[in-house]
Amino acid sequence: MKYLIYTTLMLLSLSIQADELSQTYSKHVDRQGNITFPTDFLMDGFVHLGSNTVANPETGEIFNLNSSYTQKAALVSYQKTGEWPDGTLIVKILKFVSGKKSLLSGQVQHQTSQDIAFVMVKDTENRFQHSSNKAIWGNGWGWAQFTDVKQPTVNTNQDKNYCQGCHLPRKQTDWLYTDIYPQMQR
Repeated sequence: MKYLIYTTLMLLSLSIQADELSQTYSKHVDRQGNITFPTDFLMDGFVHLGSNTVANPETGEIFNLNSSYTQKAALVSYQKTGEWPDGTLIVKILKFVSGKKSLLSGQVQHQTSQDIAFVMVKDTENRFQHSSNKAIWGNGWGWAQFTDVKQPTVNTNQDKNYCQGCHLPRKQTDWLYTDIYPQMQR
């Protein structure tokens, strides 16, 4: 009986988490695959995965501070299964601390004039492969860059290849730097 109650509670918990994550598409992705920035993510149950800095290896000058967040239900599921469930939304805020405001993407250095944000949306069903925005979807994720953290608007000039330039070293871990964030350690 005790095992049956535990199993029932576990299944109910997973069902509630799946329902919460399925709302990602109705709240943050339209039918054409446009990703909108979740402006209320800090008030909407997201958890902090961790923060890190990017510094010049020669001088030690810090270029930027990165902080990443996701839905609590997505993190709980990942910690149990090792896989990010459909509807996971990862938000990364990049705050520049030096005057250079540069971002390293693979071997390319990009210049920007303000703090920026990135959003990844897990899509295990390939919902947008035939949409007008298919260029930002692929390899299980939707990829978006927002050029103004205070009033985010998506930079539609970028595609998944632009974003994956930074994530390529982590292709084997579902494109995420799981090794640098304590919450993602398994």
